[in-house]
Amino acid sequence: MEKDYCYGDLIKWELFEKLLPQMLYTGEEGKRNAVFRYLKNQRQDFVYTLVLDLCRDDKKRCPYRKEDFKSKNISRGTVEMIQVELPPYNPDISDILRVYVLYPKTSDDISDKLYFIIKRFKTNEAIVLYVPAIGVPVEIADLTGHLGDMEYEYKALEAAYARIRNDIEISKGKWSRDWGEFDWQGLQSKFEKGEDVELSQEECMELFNWISKKDKKLYANIIFSLSLQKRGIPKDIANYCAEHPEVIAEAISKYTK
Repeated sequence: MEKDYCYGDLIKWELFEKLLPQMLYTGEEGKRNAVFRYLKNQRQDFVYTLVLDLCRDDKKRCPYRKEDFKSKNISRGTVEMIQVELPPYNPDISDILRVYVLYPKTSDDISDKLYFIIKRFKTNEAIVLYVPAIGVPVEIADLTGHLGDMEYEYKALEAAYARIRNDIEISKGKWSRDWGEFDWQGLQSKFEKGEDVELSQEECMELFNWISKKDKKLYANIIFSLSLQKRGIPKDIANYCAEHPEVIAEAISKYTK
């Protein structure tokens, strides 16, 4: 910690860089799930209770009020965010502005909940830090020049979350390749034209599984197109119908008997 910090800064560092991610990542699954539920449903009360506990342990007067820790849940496509705003930053140190927990809408697995920090430095640089279960926080996005642009911040967090989860799944052997780096434009172009996507049956099944977890709309379109093709509708027409449901009745009438 830099020498210009005060006790309030120490509390923020102790709780939001160390204790809270530790509570979310370690221990029995039931306790970790309880921490997550408190963060999601009783955000401000839960955080302030932890702050008071630390102050009592240190036999110090709490420098903050509950209202200093504004928080909210944010829904972003396939990702949900829990955001906690911290009290006004100290410009004389590298200070934490906000913390986030990101998790997918489609999974209740506690291991899918990842913790992030928004930090501002004395030099006015700002970054997104990913706090892993083991090791030190890792810089994963630059926010310099974009502080206050929350849409930019949310998009940076979404991209970082998708990338980290994909890396974790690959490291666990869940995927045979990094589908996040796959040529999606080429795939969608071939799909729309009704051309061969040049993947084996096993790769196609794995890809569909990956898409179903990452992009529900694309997965639904693919499955719907395949169901239309089984009814005798040409592949290119079926692909078009998946994107334009208003023409489905006409296509079925024309191509099926």
